[in-house]
Amino acid sequence: MSVTLVYPGISRLGFGSFGGGDIDASWIHHGLCQLAACLRQAKIPVDLIDLRAVSGWEEYEEELRRRGPALVGVSVMTVDYGPGVEAVRRAKRVLPGVRTVVGGIHPTLCPQEMLEIEEIDHIVTGEGEIALVDLAKAVLAGRPAARQMAGAVPDLDSLPYEMREIFDIQVSLRHPLQPLKPPFVTVITGRGCLYNCSFCQPAERSVFGRKVRRRSVEHVIGELEELRDKYRFASILIDDDCLTEEPEWVMKFCDAYQQAGFRQKFFCQSRADIIVRREPMIRRMKEAGLAGVFIGFETGSERLLRLLRKGCKLEHNYEAAKILKRIGISIWANIMVGIPTETREEALATFKMLEDLDPEFFSPSFFTPHPGSDLYDWCMARDLCLIKDHASFRRNPTEAKIKGIDYPFLIEQLERVRAKRRMKYFLNRVKWKVNRIIPYAA
Repeated sequence: MSVTLVYPGISRLGFGSFGGGDIDASWIHHGLCQLAACLRQAKIPVDLIDLRAVSGWEEYEEELRRRGPALVGVSVMTVDYGPGVEAVRRAKRVLPGVRTVVGGIHPTLCPQEMLEIEEIDHIVTGEGEIALVDLAKAVLAGRPAARQMAGAVPDLDSLPYEMREIFDIQVSLRHPLQPLKPPFVTVITGRGCLYNCSFCQPAERSVFGRKVRRRSVEHVIGELEELRDKYRFASILIDDDCLTEEPEWVMKFCDAYQQAGFRQKFFCQSRADIIVRREPMIRRMKEAGLAGVFIGFETGSERLLRLLRKGCKLEHNYEAAKILKRIGISIWANIMVGIPTETREEALATFKMLEDLDPEFFSPSFFTPHPGSDLYDWCMARDLCLIKDHASFRRNPTEAKIKGIDYPFLIEQLERVRAKRRMKYFLNRVKWKVNRIIPYAA
């Protein structure tokens, strides 16, 4: 009697995509890795089916028959609602006696939508580590359990280290984030976000609460030491929403990281205003191994920064880029166009800002009204949303999201910017590939 977890992340790349050239094709899902570790700690057998790693629904069904779990658990993001629900339905069809549970961001934000799916036996909202273990124990003992359960908030230091091997971790290790080197790992040190961006909140607070809860430095270093022993990793992405919001924790981490003998380069996410206010902290992070920073610069319009409740000003964006270039830290710029009420002039200002900042890498997106966010409600109240299925909630800059935006114009301008940056991108990629094949001195 066991639990089978399912990762349904195929809405963009499809079946058989695991290990391909796209970074999305090799990510591990930290939430599922953590759930698996908690089940293992409770001595409950657990395995995983990654839909990216199977050829189609027929192979998925064959795997379910072969494993014969008592409980199938699916983590559902909004974009993966379709394959997530289909995974549940097929589990019920193949194994009529199996119990099913869904959790994750979409069931937390839209529980009623999940309750309407009769094949879903249980829904866990919020953080699922404690609730899933309790549910699995009940299922394995043949006891009833509530259909909808609110997850208890765990002490993060009490949780076991993630069970990364539930995915094909060897494939993931070989596919680093550009420009880092393999073997490559990702870690998360905390949960939650202090900020109030209207395109995100209050959705994230619905899952993790209003405060940021961060693991102790000792707990994080302990996990990194275990990963070093297992995989001899060469680089890291610290994938917190914003690693730099607690300067005391960051400084303590930098000291402990170096004292533990780590020299591996790492990337993290931060904010322009923090970099401007905390330049000494950023310099200390550079000394410890910080090689690059993801920053949501978002828009070149002061008005739209206020609409987004970003908490940053345009001057912060420019000054942060200057600081990072002066220190020698790569910039991965995230920008957003197609924001509600955005004018052509404001969109052009965003593209100009991108050219002025001259980041090493950038990720453009079209504003997408995500369920649970204030801007989603704003768009729905004005009948602006053009999205017809869950898969289109991805922020890809290729399809229309809301009314009133000139998307052909945005696509044309985006291609113009890409064309101007193509040589720089090519040279960066050549440098990255050369670095990948140079042995890392561990």
